[in-house]
Amino acid sequence: MDHNDRLPVHEKVAVLLICILFGIFVLLSQWNNDPLFFEIGEETQIINNEVEVQVFGEVANPGSYWVQKGTPLKDVIIKAEPTADANLKKLDQEALLVRKRVITIPKTKTITVFLNDAMERQTLKVSEGTRRGDLTDIKLKYPNRKLKDGEEFHVNRNEINQDLDLDVAIYP
Repeated sequence: MDHNDRLPVHEKVAVLLICILFGIFVLLSQWNNDPLFFEIGEETQIINNEVEVQVFGEVANPGSYWVQKGTPLKDVIIKAEPTADANLKKLDQEALLVRKRVITIPKTKTITVFLNDAMERQTLKVSEGTRRGDLTDIKLKYPNRKLKDGEEFHVNRNEINQDLDLDVAIYP
């Protein structure tokens, strides 16, 4: 290596300072979740104002969706069209999207409960985690106990609470 090919110390320091300042600018921009922007004449061009959200699982239209930063998650879920078996209970649908997300919507797990009354036995399919008190408005012993698959539940059909969102299916 020729001695004349080296950069003087003050030029090395200048290059290093420019790199450090640019790195700080980028880190601060990302840390604050602000888009990077550059002034071009009187216009401001915004870069990275969209985020990608990938939706998979129990939806009719799985795939990638590009939305504006700050869009509620529920808007993307509506576009993906959840199936009837989709379990959306654990998703914070009001969450605002600010960075790439991958969402897998699980299938609702169901259990079978047998309803016994004086006249007949019926089969009821309910979401896993349903509690005894969720099924009826009448006062029950242990209303907070979760129902188990195959459990027999003694209640009249007309006492079942029809107003609840339980994804309930009753079979004769």
